[in-house]
Amino acid sequence: MKKILSLVLSCVMIFAVVPIANISAAASDSTSRQELISLLDYYNTELDYSSEDWYNPFPYKDYQPDNDYSKAKKNAEILLANEATTDEQFEKIIAELKNTRYNLIKYELRFMLNCFKWDFYYAPEYWYDYFTKDSYDDYLEAYERASAIRDDESSTLDDCKNAMDEFLTVQDNLVKKTPTDPTDLENPKQELISLLEYYSTALDYTSEKWHPPYDPEESFSYSQDYKDYYKEYTDYYAAELKAEELLADEKTTDEEYEAIIEELKKTKYAMIRFDLSAMDNYHDGWLWSFDYTPEAWYRKYTQESYDAYLAAHLEANILLMYRGEFATIEDFKNMIEKYQAAYESLVEVHLILGDVNSDGDINLADAILTQKSALSIIELSGNQMPCADVTEDNEVTIQDSIFVMKYCLNIPTEVERIGEVVRPYFVS
Repeated sequence: MKKILSLVLSCVMIFAVVPIANISAAASDSTSRQELISLLDYYNTELDYSSEDWYNPFPYKDYQPDNDYSKAKKNAEILLANEATTDEQFEKIIAELKNTRYNLIKYELRFMLNCFKWDFYYAPEYWYDYFTKDSYDDYLEAYERASAIRDDESSTLDDCKNAMDEFLTVQDNLVKKTPTDPTDLENPKQELISLLEYYSTALDYTSEKWHPPYDPEESFSYSQDYKDYYKEYTDYYAAELKAEELLADEKTTDEEYEAIIEELKKTKYAMIRFDLSAMDNYHDGWLWSFDYTPEAWYRKYTQESYDAYLAAHLEANILLMYRGEFATIEDFKNMIEKYQAAYESLVEVHLILGDVNSDGDINLADAILTQKSALSIIELSGNQMPCADVTEDNEVTIQDSIFVMKYCLNIPTEVERIGEVVRPYFVS
């Protein structure tokens, strides 16, 4: 009996060891599995920037960083669903996830900074008109730090994350300057009267050539398509009409005046922003003022005047596309006036083909300048280049200098236009 009892106890002990071993293996597997689960949770929450306005959903199917990370993430989910996955498999997919997510966040950092690079296009003094100095300086410093992380090949995933989070936080903390409203008065009724007068005089651009044809008296009878296109105008004129009705009603309360004042400011803001956009489209689309290189336009206008015009165009685009939500009515008004002034200040030039030094005569000095330019000994200025290009093929070569020399020696050449007014590149 004792032998039988001893045999039974031995069997029990043997079978008891098996579950203990299995429990140890399960514990090991659970650690690797839990590490992968935690990693995915961290990536899906702390490193998810898809809700940001600047975020690009990577429309290209073969985009490498996003594609590689998506594949690794999908494989990780498959391994988690498989109870037979080993520690080695978990460790391998964890390493792959870390590598692909690092490559992806590097791209996200680069893309984010590229989206906001126009916020730093001009000197800080330019932006101080829109934001307080301290808040913009913090923003600029965060941009510079993030740029350094972007360019540092040894930067880590956490470095990139911290740089992005800091940049976005500082951007959210930009303090917009509160503009002085020239119509801001204590008396609501008088404020409304002043506002209407200011808008109808200082901010009326309907007589400008670039202004789209629009008749406010007929705006409410336009077709739906036309109304949609000119929504900014119809909304403002509707508010203006309502304001005039309230002014004519002796029972209008201060609250009603204040409400219509806010409505007028809101609709006028949208309207003047559209005015600037229409102005820019006129200069860019109808006048083709920026469809060619500056060098081409230097044949028509002096370099200084055209560069100022081009700078106004670029500044208007930045205001419309990148800083519009921070700009005020006054900002758009000033930009329209600056743009218009730059256009009206364009100085036409009557350059003579072959007269490179613009002394009124075509002589040996012009031939020497042309030759030196062709040999890259000197660099001609914007207005000298088209004069030296006597063949009008958009480049200065030795052949041009030969033609100028022949002209000086009264030797006939194949170029008949030497001595005539230079034509712009874009004129056939």
